[in-house]
Amino acid sequence: MTKPQSVLVTGCSSGFGRLTAELLASDGHRVFATMRDIETRNASAATALAAINGIHVLEMDVTNDLSVETAVSAALAEAGQIDCVVNNAGFANFGITEGFTADQWLSVFNTNLFGCVRVNRAVLPSMRQRRNGLLIHVTSLAGRVPAAYLGPYSSSKWALEAYAEILRLELAPTGVDSVVIEPGKYRTEIFAKFYGPADSERVAAYGTADYTERFMAAFVKSMDELAQDPSDIARAVRDLMAMSPADRPFRTPLGQDTQGLIPYNGIADHIREQVAERFEIPELLPYKKAAGA
Repeated sequence: MTKPQSVLVTGCSSGFGRLTAELLASDGHRVFATMRDIETRNASAATALAAINGIHVLEMDVTNDLSVETAVSAALAEAGQIDCVVNNAGFANFGITEGFTADQWLSVFNTNLFGCVRVNRAVLPSMRQRRNGLLIHVTSLAGRVPAAYLGPYSSSKWALEAYAEILRLELAPTGVDSVVIEPGKYRTEIFAKFYGPADSERVAAYGTADYTERFMAAFVKSMDELAQDPSDIARAVRDLMAMSPADRPFRTPLGQDTQGLIPYNGIADHIREQVAERFEIPELLPYKKAAGA
């Protein structure tokens, strides 16, 4: 087991976040499990997690600057440092992309991408000062392969992949690492929280060209047939935390349905190295471990 660390995990009310908080605490890490509405909507989840030794529950709305800064300040005040952040909070959509309004797109990006930006900006000064830290971003298979009818969600995860990769480059000279976990189809509570397009007229205009129901039926069937364990994500977080930076891959695909990403990610890693060297900034490439290796 790796040396006990202080870890901040977002989106812990259910799913990957809650499983990650529970596993890391059981391994002896100090976990700051964050979520919204800990005294109302998520009170039961907050109470259950707070009862676990090693877990401290904090109120955090990743879409609100002050909420993020307050939670991170509380974690730093209690632990003295944050060794690792798991950016997990997010939500998904399903439906004809044209039917999602600009406000709906903004809402998805505000959580799935800008939420990570807020959290990272809050923790990075202390990590850079110590010249040590790890940022883990939970993206998606849909963040590498465009997914029809998942327009805002898929786009936000692609953006998160790019953001995390840019951080990996820029933070390399500071001793802080940035990586991603790419889950495939895992059944969690997020599938009960899909929301659809607000512009019903645009959706109706597609008529028989709308294949959303067929897509979703196939998606759910595949997910149920794979029956992949959501705890895979928690175990991957634990493994990444235990690795030395030199051995830690940038991308970790998880699930039988993501294995095709391994060669794809390897090519992307090679291109990233070529670009950094072409612009004469090899200092941004201290880690050259192939993705998935």
